Amino acid sequence: MNSEISTILIVALVAIVVFLVTREFWCWYWKINEIRDLLKSINLKMECSKEDKLTKDLWYCEKCSTENSLSEKTVKNVEKNNLKSLYT
Repeated sequence: MNSEISTILIVALVAIVVFLVTREFWCWYWKINEIRDLLKSINLKMECSKEDKLTKDLWYCEKCSTENSLSEKTVKNVEKNNLKSLYT
């Protein structure tokens, strides 16, 4: 009984070691680690630029008393609405 448990534990340990070594090899071979690092850096850059845009590209709507993100479509709509309100 005791030898069976030790054999199972040794086989499991060897299987885990083989799995980790082959996993590292295939990650290196297919450049998965580099791709992961590159994606992390892209994500970080996008988060930083998103925060910059959020703080810089806000405009205040006097009608509804909210801050909104700046985009061409919303600016055009606001300009149209403001022009309509000016002439009516």
